Amino acid sequence: MKIIKLIGIITVTMVVMFAMTGCDEFFGTNDPDDNGGNSGGGSGGTSTVPTITIRNNTGYTINGIYIKASTSTSWGSNLWGFSSLSNGTTREFTLSQPLSVNREYDIRLDASSGGHQFRKYMVTVSNNMTITFTQNDLNDRTDLPTITIVNRSGVNFSAIHIKPSVSSDWGASFGTVSNNSNQTVTIPIPPSSIQCLIFR
Repeated sequence: MKIIKLIGIITVTMVVMFAMTGCDEFFGTNDPDDNGGNSGGGSGGTSTVPTITIRNNTGYTINGIYIKASTSTSWGSNLWGFSSLSNGTTREFTLSQPLSVNREYDIRLDASSGGHQFRKYMVTVSNNMTITFTQNDLNDRTDLPTITIVNRSGVNFSAIHIKPSVSSDWGASFGTVSNNSNQTVTIPIPPSSIQCLIFR
């Protein structure tokens, strides 16, 4: 009787293993070079590291260009450096991640005068696409969520990190908060579900 039960368990285990192997083959997870057949126009497949072109039709000279994954709260450093992008001109950038890792980006252009910022959120990127900024992308940042961290813990907080719940990237610290004080933080992403991490 014990032998029959053992054979039954072995048989079930083998059936499950074969079924899982079949699923892997069906979804293409066994082939690390598989592009998934979703190249769609000029995307060049999901393993492609995309190159995009930024066109400045804002009416302003741009001296700051920032590109980040839409799941990140950190804009990082200015990709343009100390140069400028005149109105009506373009600039090409090769992003750092393949399409299989990330397809959605936030893009920000800073004007050289007036403190104006032009932003596009959650742009679905494909290889060799051109992204045009106009006056319609002018953003006064009033749409960005602001939260206040109130510290009543009895200890000082040495760092505050905030991120979208769907992201694993905590990004840069928003600053410190002493005990019995507070810190107001503007989050540089559209309103969404967020998580907060505080270091003491």
